[in-house]
Amino acid sequence: MKIRRLVVAVTTLLMGCAGMCLQAQQAKPPGKERRTQVASAPGKVWRSTTTGREYRVSVEKDIVHTEWVNLPPALVRIGGYVRSESRRVGSKWMGTVRSYLPCETVEANGHVSNRCHLETKIEIDSMTADRITGRAQALRKFDCSACRVIEAAWADFLWTPKEQKAEGGRR
Repeated sequence: MKIRRLVVAVTTLLMGCAGMCLQAQQAKPPGKERRTQVASAPGKVWRSTTTGREYRVSVEKDIVHTEWVNLPPALVRIGGYVRSESRRVGSKWMGTVRSYLPCETVEANGHVSNRCHLETKIEIDSMTADRITGRAQALRKFDCSACRVIEAAWADFLWTPKEQKAEGGRR
């Protein structure tokens, strides 16, 4: 099965949890212009200029899928993931980021260690051959014991294509 997930800039959640979400809205048909073709190659990898995370981005009709692909080994071992699916709404893509990540904290009743399924929001404003821009929710306050988002705030992101070959031309 093709990987068809969309991941966005999750700011803090390896040891504090972060994510993004928005219930997908009904997509409007695009105009004759096909701006999505730039990211439609299966498995094209993009790197966040903010976090250094790498995302596989694919476009299928009016749906954009992403998945965080350079997860730390500790997250891979527990089955962690950050994926999103967004639908075209007017000139933007709006969607939900689904994450499964660990969190640890010290609370009044002692040390809490948990694994949480989260949903946060994401919006992609623009997709061209050399950049994907948008914003996603980042967690500000999170209840680790209940796996509950208390406060989230929007954070802008910029992704650029990952170089597939060594950068031999730069010196």
